[in-house]
Amino acid sequence: MDNKKISVIKFLNTDKRNGYIKKLDNNAENDFFFVEKELLNITFEQLKEGVEVQFEPNGNFANKIEILKPERSVISSKIKKLDTQKRTGFISKINQNAKKDFFFAEKGLLNIKFEQLKEGMDVQFEPNGDFANKINVINNKPAMVEAKQAVSDNSQRQVVNSISEAIETIISSIRENANLITDPYIFEDYTNIILKMLVTEIYPIPQQNQAGMFDGLFKIKNLEVIYDCTLSSNYEDYKREQIHNYAAKLEQTSLTVNGKEISLSKNSDKQIWIITKGSTKKIKEINDIRVKEVDIHSLINEIEKKFINNLNYNDYVDNLKNI
Repeated sequence: MDNKKISVIKFLNTDKRNGYIKKLDNNAENDFFFVEKELLNITFEQLKEGVEVQFEPNGNFANKIEILKPERSVISSKIKKLDTQKRTGFISKINQNAKKDFFFAEKGLLNIKFEQLKEGMDVQFEPNGDFANKINVINNKPAMVEAKQAVSDNSQRQVVNSISEAIETIISSIRENANLITDPYIFEDYTNIILKMLVTEIYPIPQQNQAGMFDGLFKIKNLEVIYDCTLSSNYEDYKREQIHNYAAKLEQTSLTVNGKEISLSKNSDKQIWIITKGSTKKIKEINDIRVKEVDIHSLINEIEKKFINNLNYNDYVDNLKNI
């Protein structure tokens, strides 16, 4: 253990099932190369560029690689089967090459009762071999329930005021939840929920298929955006090569996302968003493609403007372009 070092995943090659971990010293010549067989307690599909890992360096090779805090490794899938008598169930495997689905028992549930579960539900959980622990349903029901209660409590007021207050309650809850997130996988899922409130044509990539890829793509009118989520403060260093790859993809006439071909327009406003919990700013420009850091709270502000200020469509799109 004394030889363990800590750094971040810099690049992943999904075809060859290998990758690079960022060098420990900027003056060093090479990053650390690794192959799939050196992963401990994690599958290749669970890796994500920018995630912190610990490993044993062996020259320019990385051995015995673990996520720095494996207890925080969270993946997503769907409930496949429930046994109401035994109070157990199965969650679908995330890799078709895996032999088994994930088994869980009632005691592994967080913030939900077994009776509330349904087959087909989207859930997040911590894998432990073939077992699923700390299972959460992926939804935004708490905020909606709170908003519904706000409408009920203010039923004697004018309808327009009740709706406005309900929306403000939802927005407040969304902001508070965003502040509490410290897990990069949960942050990505939460960002997808936020973006779905803003745009209808969105193509998120499932976490198990993301190695070496961006997190998603969305289009609205003549705006086309590739987005990538991170909680890291030094993302500009390890995402430099990634960002250039994203720009090259946006310059194509189409992109294939989750097996679906998405057409891209030569005349659209193309942008790359690195979504963080930091600040919103322009990073640089690559062949007329604007690269920005976008704080998730800026996106939440746009939700508020959309529903409370009742912006017309063109002004709303312009806001997203110039965020």
